[in-house]
Amino acid sequence: MRRLVEPCALHLDLHEYFPGLVFNDGSTEARRQQRYLNWLHNTAVSGVASTTVVSPGIAQRYASRGINPEVITNAGYSQDLPVRPTELPIRYVHSGNSQSGRGLRRMMHAVASAETEVTLDLFLVPNDLLVHQEIVDLALRLGDRIRVQDPVPQSELVSTLNRYDVGIFVAP
Repeated sequence: MRRLVEPCALHLDLHEYFPGLVFNDGSTEARRQQRYLNWLHNTAVSGVASTTVVSPGIAQRYASRGINPEVITNAGYSQDLPVRPTELPIRYVHSGNSQSGRGLRRMMHAVASAETEVTLDLFLVPNDLLVHQEIVDLALRLGDRIRVQDPVPQSELVSTLNRYDVGIFVAP
């Protein structure tokens, strides 16, 4: 591997624990991706000056592989916010990325077909513009129970989400 920058100058944000990803389908592509991730980890990670991850548990898993990353959470600071009683309609909320594998369509269809009075607001970062537009179009087709909102800054996320009754995340 040709080095463009000396290893002492590099910081690597490992973010989540990719060596622990499970490729269930057993396909050639999945096996190839697993081999690539392992190769990348074994060749690139060991030569960097510093690493970070998003939680202590992930840091412990990397430590078992000889890497000791610092932890920088991607969650907001704790805030003392008011609690209010839940009323109808029950207000669901989801925040995250506009990505196909996030269960967004499943959440939207569930809310649209619910017999109970519920709404769903999606605060989405449009990192995949095609998927984001598909989600916006689907929300319009499913009716006014579902709204796609603009993302809010991290500093405002906790107080924004606190205005809802239930946070929802589907991990298919």
